[in-house]
Amino acid sequence: MLTEIDINNSLKEADLPEAIFKTEGMFTIVFKKRLIKSILKKTSEKTSEKILSLLKENSNITISQMAEVIGVSSRSIERNVKKLKSERKLKRIGPDKGGYWEVLDK
Repeated sequence: MLTEIDINNSLKEADLPEAIFKTEGMFTIVFKKRLIKSILKKTSEKTSEKILSLLKENSNITISQMAEVIGVSSRSIERNVKKLKSERKLKRIGPDKGGYWEVLDK
């Protein structure tokens, strides 16, 4: 039989919020969902870091090549590139064909 401590330890190991145990009338356990925004932000940050790393290695890499290497869609790369450009961490030099990326260290 699992105890409250066992359940919460398992949730903690899985990086999930603790469960709430209630004994009002009947015994219930409430499992909280992780915040989607928090998860998406972490994922987006990791993708952005990978993009910057790839661009430091090869400033001529294409969006489709980055998508293939990172394992996400081209659209995901485009969104992250747009965000990085707005944060002034990335700049495109030259045209789409024949240009290159410059990673701005700030």
